[in-house]
Amino acid sequence: MTKELPDGQLLFKTGEIAERLDLQPSVVRYWEKEFAKHIRPIRLESGRRLYRKGDLEIFAEIKRLLRVERLTVQGAKLRIAQSQPPRRHRLFPDLPPEGEAAAGPAEAPQTPPPDPAAEDLRKLIGDVRLELFGLRDYLMLSPDRRPKRGPRPALGRGRKR
Repeated sequence: MTKELPDGQLLFKTGEIAERLDLQPSVVRYWEKEFAKHIRPIRLESGRRLYRKGDLEIFAEIKRLLRVERLTVQGAKLRIAQSQPPRRHRLFPDLPPEGEAAAGPAEAPQTPPPDPAAEDLRKLIGDVRLELFGLRDYLMLSPDRRPKRGPRPALGRGRKR
């Protein structure tokens, strides 16, 4: 079913995953999209995906569930969700995984009200995050497609007289 892993190899390209599991690369990319809560490849600037050894094991389990046990994609998602928790964000592990609401009872929580300073900080972080996404998108444009801007005002130095 799977081919032997070379000792010490930690990252795999899409084609290597496909070759080891006897799949087409398009199937690997499709399963990555369908099982996004559990498979999160490293994306290089070139757009190439690199998968971890744990991702390879999840792909092998998906293949087993779909091809051997003959489950649907939805059934395989449920089985994988039961067998292993979704991957958490490595910088903010306390946040729930993407696409999920925070786990907890449906009734009102019995926690004290949030600290206003923490709320301000959370809002500031959200604003900075949006700015960074915009900057990333701007930098990804080729120089000839970037919008033309006039001279920028000096920041923090007051007005010139």
